[in-house]
Amino acid sequence: MSAENLRRSLHGIQAILITPMKANREVNYDGLAENLAALLRRGVHGFLVSGTYGECPSLSIDERAGLFRTVCQAVERRVPVIACIAHSSTRAVFRLGEEALEAGASALMTTPPFVTEVSEADIVAHFADLSRRFPAGLVIYNNPRLGVGAVPGPAAPHRG
Repeated sequence: MSAENLRRSLHGIQAILITPMKANREVNYDGLAENLAALLRRGVHGFLVSGTYGECPSLSIDERAGLFRTVCQAVERRVPVIACIAHSSTRAVFRLGEEALEAGASALMTTPPFVTEVSEADIVAHFADLSRRFPAGLVIYNNPRLGVGAVPGPAAPHRG
């Protein structure tokens, strides 16, 4: 989705999804699909999946890719899906972005790399790499508890 189309489609209620878990700590994809169906019936206009309230720092890349697939399949392009691809590794962010777009996400959202020591140059390089890889529909989100402002100081680039 182009940046302009994304801006036009973002209106009304945009739900930030939590990730339902089973008793054994596995992701409950069926429960997520049920939640999505209920939210769509109630008129939600779009979804953010795998953000910090969706347990993104705690889940594996494969689990997050499963979230992207589950949400995009349930939504069937009726409303926008923004997939949070934040990770401490730029390489992991690339993989998450590819998984999200392949699943059908409308746009991607990410933070600066969330490592304890990241310089402004590291952040600029991270977003420059992402903008080349994913030229449209990138939402930048800063959570001072994870990104800019968390712990200041110089650091070597983290390209993990």
